[in-house]
Amino acid sequence: MQLPQELVNAIIDEIHAFTDSAPSLKSCALVARSFLGQSQKNLFAVVKLKENSPASSLRFSNLLSSSLHLAIHVNDLSLECHSENWESVAHILSAVSNLTRLRLTPKEKEWFSTKNVCKPAPFSEPFSTPHLRVIEMCDYEFVDAFQLQSLFSGSVRPESLVLDNIIFSVPTRCTAVAPRDTTTAASNLTLRHMTRSTIDAIMNSFTVLDLKELHSLSVFDSPINNILRLPNARSIRKLSISVYFKDPVSVCAPLEPEVLVELGRLQTLTFDIYLPVLLPGVLRTFGDLRDLKRLETVWVVFSIWSDGTVDDENSWRAFDGRLRVLLEKGMR
Repeated sequence: MQLPQELVNAIIDEIHAFTDSAPSLKSCALVARSFLGQSQKNLFAVVKLKENSPASSLRFSNLLSSSLHLAIHVNDLSLECHSENWESVAHILSAVSNLTRLRLTPKEKEWFSTKNVCKPAPFSEPFSTPHLRVIEMCDYEFVDAFQLQSLFSGSVRPESLVLDNIIFSVPTRCTAVAPRDTTTAASNLTLRHMTRSTIDAIMNSFTVLDLKELHSLSVFDSPINNILRLPNARSIRKLSISVYFKDPVSVCAPLEPEVLVELGRLQTLTFDIYLPVLLPGVLRTFGDLRDLKRLETVWVVFSIWSDGTVDDENSWRAFDGRLRVLLEKGMR
């Protein structure tokens, strides 16, 4: 008896839900022709290529050339992209027409390292990925903000942009927020390990990707004050500030009351702090929180409660003061 194709697809989708499903999906692909298509769809939905040479991307590029139907299944793609393999990567990006998430880095990222070195960006043309929603780029050096944003001109509806340790070799003059020439708007922005000048250049110079209507902003070990002083910040509903390896004084400074009032839509505020002793330096950015009229929820996350070398009493006292304000306002 032959099973209905809908039931076969459902069975394979259930297998895909398991964390390490690749070996089982490969076996399913060999069971029968009716199992092949859905097995391939799940196998190639998320592709992560790790390499120390161009060979990995070259093999995948050749696979897509010989089996064109596989490219439409790729939704999430992570690549190590550098000058040696850009030709292969460019072919891959031109083939995966249904790609919705893209992550590029010149080498495997050491997430908790402060010594990741930027490599020259090898991209010579915009990404030809019209359905791209999430773009993540790590450890690249671009000429300026205009070269960076030009990569997104072929993407119709990018929603989230993640930039990690991105630098510019030529300073970008930043005087005011430039007028936008498209309606392409990103709603989520994440900045990690970024300098103040680079952030200013991105926020003030982007015209292809509109950062005026951000709903969510996450900042990791990067200066935040200049962002919150821009008109861009008025639409932010969720704000996350992480401080791990930086002195809070260098990334967070008290905001003026009129700036806090402008953050009128902010509803959720998250502080992700390495140690409690760093908390007062981060909290001072927002005063006692009274000016954030629509704030509903505040999260405070510590990676380590204490390293045993400092007295955290002052940190907890400062935190307790904010908690009292939250209770007065009926927040969570």
